[in-house]
Amino acid sequence: MPVVGAPRVFEDRFKYRVEIDGVAHAGFNKCSALEAEIDKIEYREGGRLTPQKSPGLVNISDITLERGAVSSDSDLYDWFTQVVDLVANTGQIEDTFRRNFDIVVLDRDNNPIKRWRCTDAWPTKFTAGDWDNDASEHNIEMVVVTMNSFRRVPV
Repeated sequence: MPVVGAPRVFEDRFKYRVEIDGVAHAGFNKCSALEAEIDKIEYREGGRLTPQKSPGLVNISDITLERGAVSSDSDLYDWFTQVVDLVANTGQIEDTFRRNFDIVVLDRDNNPIKRWRCTDAWPTKFTAGDWDNDASEHNIEMVVVTMNSFRRVPV
């Protein structure tokens, strides 16, 4: 007799929200994938035909966030310049520039169904966009953010 299971609900790629500490308007039209990769260490002992494998270093990829540039909103640029000023002026980096942010996956009614927490993040690149008199589109701001870790947290 067949087992009747609960229907699966698939996530939409276009239904998400980014919440960054200290950024008032964090509505982004594009957010790159969260990626982590574990290096593989191979050790071959004499006489073994196959190597012994074990996990190595964990590498967390950077996130790229893109949004329409609004002339009155400078939160992302201010965060980036905070890092630049700390490095250029003091020679020491304080932990005040590190922020946490969440990527929240939403259902069709805009209710959260999944939350990813990214910790100790800071911007490594800021692009103000490019300008073109022949383009019929909005200017896009882009920021690349690096982080120490991410994990799924309860909604």
